[in-house]
Amino acid sequence: MILAVLRAASPSVDLPALLAAHPSVEPDTVWRKGDRDLRGEPEEASGFSLLVSQDLPWEETLEATHARLAALAPLLAELRRAGADLWVDFGMMVGALDAYAVAVAFSPEDMSRLAALGVAVVVSAYPVSEDSAPEGAS
Repeated sequence: MILAVLRAASPSVDLPALLAAHPSVEPDTVWRKGDRDLRGEPEEASGFSLLVSQDLPWEETLEATHARLAALAPLLAELRRAGADLWVDFGMMVGALDAYAVAVAFSPEDMSRLAALGVAVVVSAYPVSEDSAPEGAS
């Protein structure tokens, strides 16, 4: 399984307040600078995360991600103007035979499309097994 999550963060801009101008965008997680993270540490930046694709084969994940980010282009441009860092994190499940991706490939065109939106790319691996697959990884 592969999922794609847009993340935005800024130490100097209140991104949750900026999001209020875009009520159709409903982030999965929102935090403000100083909020405590899962480890109890204060967040160094305000930010949010938004699931943009999941449970699709890689090629479909990539196209769905491009489509969703293109739809979010006005918000992404506003976030960039405000100095936010933007990245899409492609999370890959590894370990369970029925729920993992062997590899992902980005063409120059894929990278150009993401760069044009000011979005960096991160690929994360999440270990799973048949006994402990995360929710939704089946």
